[in-house]
Amino acid sequence: MSKFNFSQRERIIFVVLNVILVVFILYKGVFLPLSQKTSMLESRINSEEKKLYKALKTIRKSQAVEKKYKTTLSHLQQNSSDEQVMTSIFSEIEAIAKNLNLRIDDMKSNKVKKLDAYNSFSVGLTIKGTFEEMMHFIYDLQSYPHLFYVDEARLARQARIPDQIECRLQLSRILIPQ
Repeated sequence: MSKFNFSQRERIIFVVLNVILVVFILYKGVFLPLSQKTSMLESRINSEEKKLYKALKTIRKSQAVEKKYKTTLSHLQQNSSDEQVMTSIFSEIEAIAKNLNLRIDDMKSNKVKKLDAYNSFSVGLTIKGTFEEMMHFIYDLQSYPHLFYVDEARLARQARIPDQIECRLQLSRILIPQ
């Protein structure tokens, strides 16, 4: 037999203590680290999900902005010859002036400046009207969809008609060749 003769009660206490010791070691050595690791991973997953949702929201917004800018870019692309573009610029300026009841006295095209990535079309014109009409005209020229740049503007009062102004404008438009 063995050196140690334990009573039935002592054996039960010994087994219970060993079970408690094993449970304690499993709790401290396995369960607590796993639960800490799990909670850390859950918080990391939550923060990554928030980042992902934020990125998806940004992507959706960027798609809408990209669509808008593609429309604008298509408006800025040169799809025809320089002469056809200049003719359409003339008719566009005349239409804006006619809409505001302004009289164009003189309109001349300048030479097209071909730069690395774009072409610059320039027009010089002399127009007569009231100051308010001139400001409307210039505003319309610079607004979408026309997008002209006013490179130079000279206003002069008319001696014969008191509220009339003569305006000399140098306009340009940038187009991207295909």
